[in-house]
Amino acid sequence: MAFLQWKDAYSVGVERFDEQHKELISLINHLNEAMAQRKASEELEPVLDALVDYAAFHFSEEEIAMKSVRYEEYYDHVAKHREFVEKVKEFQQDFKEGKLMLSLNVMNFLKDWLVQHIQGTDKRYGAILAATP
Repeated sequence: MAFLQWKDAYSVGVERFDEQHKELISLINHLNEAMAQRKASEELEPVLDALVDYAAFHFSEEEIAMKSVRYEEYYDHVAKHREFVEKVKEFQQDFKEGKLMLSLNVMNFLKDWLVQHIQGTDKRYGAILAATP
C-alpha cells in the first residue's frame, strides 16, 4: 500500500493542478519506498532532487495561474510555497552532506504538508480558477 494515496477529496477542481498534485504524491511515495527499502544515498538523492524540482515547477504553475486572476490570497500562498521549498532544500542539503538521513519524520512532514496545503490553501483557489475561462 502506498504511503500517501490520492483521494477525490484532494481535488481542487482544476485538472492540471490535480494531475500535478498526483505527481507530487507519486514522488513522495517513490521516495518513501526507496527509504523503506534502505536504498543507498546514491539512489535516494535523485528521487529527492526530482521531488524538489517538481515542487518548484508546480508552485510556479500555480503562482502564474493565481496571479493571472488577481487571486487575493496570492502573496500568502506564495509565502507558504517559499517556506516549504526552503525546508525541503534544507533537507536536501543536509542529506547530501550526510547530516540527515531520510526518516519517517521527514516523510510525514512531506505528506502532512502536502495534504494540508492541498486541502486548505489550494482548495481556496480552486473554485476561482475553475470558474475562469
